[in-house]
Amino acid sequence: MEREIDKRRKREQRLAEQQERRGAYKDDIVNPKIRNASFKNFERRKGTEAVIEACKRFYREFEEREDGLMMFGGVGNGKSHLARAVQRYLDYDGYVTLFLDFPMLSELAKDTFGKSGISVADLIKSATAADLLVLDELGIAPLTTFEYKSLLFPILNGRAGKKTIITTNLDMNRLDRWLSEDKDGQTLDEDKRMMDRIIGGFEIVQNKGTSKRQEDRINANKGRG
Repeated sequence: MEREIDKRRKREQRLAEQQERRGAYKDDIVNPKIRNASFKNFERRKGTEAVIEACKRFYREFEEREDGLMMFGGVGNGKSHLARAVQRYLDYDGYVTLFLDFPMLSELAKDTFGKSGISVADLIKSATAADLLVLDELGIAPLTTFEYKSLLFPILNGRAGKKTIITTNLDMNRLDRWLSEDKDGQTLDEDKRMMDRIIGGFEIVQNKGTSKRQEDRINANKGRG
């Protein structure tokens, strides 16, 4: 009973401080399809058992744990949904959180931030200060030097010692190559510092589930037959 009372008191205190602790950049950059994602509305499929448990454990142990969580696996199997669910639950509990879809972030950083009055520096500061940051969809397209030096490296480097969730379709070998060279073949991380930080600072879990989007399309086509 005392533990529950203490838990509620801590949540109320975090909520009271949450808005003040948010940085200049407060808005999640998230695919609208998963904006309301939760554990309850996640459709379980064979192969998703381990990643679901990892996400629930990450949420339960958030205060005590020291490492982040990285989920990798095929397209459309729910990694982003689960990452968003964890982030929303922690935000509800009063933690300062931020969800950044990396491909969408890259486009905004190049085209919008300066015009909107929000700078890349504002974004970096908010991303590094958050209690939890989600970096979604790493590896969708080859990195540019701008994306690596102005976004990815300063964000992850600035979050040393803080908890981050990463999702990617790339396995560890492909992720290593993605981080090492830009789209023109120029070296980005010759010493592999970023990959070393990921391996050493994240619980790495494979989502072996199949693609729900592909299954839905197949079932829809069957229905037309």
